Amino acid sequence: MGYVCITIDNNQNQTIMKTLSTFLASTSKVVTPLLIAGMMSAGPIAVGQSIDDEFGTGSTISNNWKEIGNVEGWGVSHLKLADANTTVAGKLALKPSTSMWYNDYMAPFYFQQVTGDFVFTTLVTFSGANGTSGINANSHYSLGGLMLRMPKSFTNGASGWSAGHENYISIMAGYGDNFGPCNPGAGTHIMVNNTVNGVSNMCQTLGAGTTLELRIARIGNAVILMSRVPGGTWNVIHRENRADFPAQMQIGFACMSDLDKAYTYNTVFANSHVLDANLSPDPSSNFMQGFNPDLLAAFDYGKFNTATVPSNLAGVDLVNVASDNDLLSFLSFNVTLGGNGGNGGNGGGSGSTGVSEIASANAMQVMPTLANDQFKVSAEKGLMGDVYVIDALGRVQYHAVMHGELNVVIDCAAWNSGIYFVKYNNATQRLVKE
Repeated sequence: MGYVCITIDNNQNQTIMKTLSTFLASTSKVVTPLLIAGMMSAGPIAVGQSIDDEFGTGSTISNNWKEIGNVEGWGVSHLKLADANTTVAGKLALKPSTSMWYNDYMAPFYFQQVTGDFVFTTLVTFSGANGTSGINANSHYSLGGLMLRMPKSFTNGASGWSAGHENYISIMAGYGDNFGPCNPGAGTHIMVNNTVNGVSNMCQTLGAGTTLELRIARIGNAVILMSRVPGGTWNVIHRENRADFPAQMQIGFACMSDLDKAYTYNTVFANSHVLDANLSPDPSSNFMQGFNPDLLAAFDYGKFNTATVPSNLAGVDLVNVASDNDLLSFLSFNVTLGGNGGNGGNGGGSGSTGVSEIASANAMQVMPTLANDQFKVSAEKGLMGDVYVIDALGRVQYHAVMHGELNVVIDCAAWNSGIYFVKYNNATQRLVKE
């Protein structure tokens, strides 16, 4: 069941309120105002505006995604590593240095700017920075996931920055703090951060495993955050009324790590410097405390869809009145993979009603998809190129370069039971090893 554990004072000042007329005067995007759930909608996604990405062959991050430090002119990156289809095959890999998304503090964020209502989904796998071990227990709030953020107008970093203007909502997975907000207990965590005018309200709940699908849906003023284990049932984690959000927003991949150390610096210094042992002098309020960033977040894809509110929910408040089941009735669809590798394609489809992860003129087939000892990968016109099998932690279990063979039989008898992903060109098929 979803829950709401964050409350916002209605008397808080709301800034950067763009009216629709002001927005239309400043952009060429087409926006159609709607009335959904009793609130003014930002309108549907403009055609050709959003770009899907599966981070496959030929993918570079700069193809489709902007980095917040570059856009706002901070002149630093809080990332030790950022690449696509390199560190982890077929995935966007982000490894943050000491940084945090909290209050006015900033951390890594790769985004697209999108106008209107949309659903955005990813599959994220998290581990320690080495890509194999778990996250260090001393590296609190080492998390990766999705963020919906209000854009800022400045491009000159600290010179243009002022306190109290961070506005976003995020859902991230990883390791937070067993005794932190909402007292989740020991394990992996899903954390919601709802930040209004530079004041963050966070809540954690226990996660399940190290690979999760995360989803943000924006429908008018309603923002709905969801998660599930791959192939499982979607859960509504949180919903929030963000009437302060303008029509045009930033949506994308965020991460953070080592909040305890990051919080020992003042906000402007933390935002404008790489926080590590090379700082000299180190202006930390606790310079004896060591640096403990420890996260590798690997994102399999970023997919945009539209959401059609069913007639029975027309005029219903999606934040305070609709039930979780009401929301899941139209937001629990599966995304369709295989439409692009790294170059992207237009978003805006309504999503599939079943698992559909094969799409090409020479479609890959995996038989059986529930395997014990072996399985076969084939293509009607022959396999030409790389075939990968990747486990749920993003590790390559099998790789072969094919030269026109009709099929390849892969021995999986020694593999651990669990979920694997077979990748060929731009297609992905899920495999379950018994």
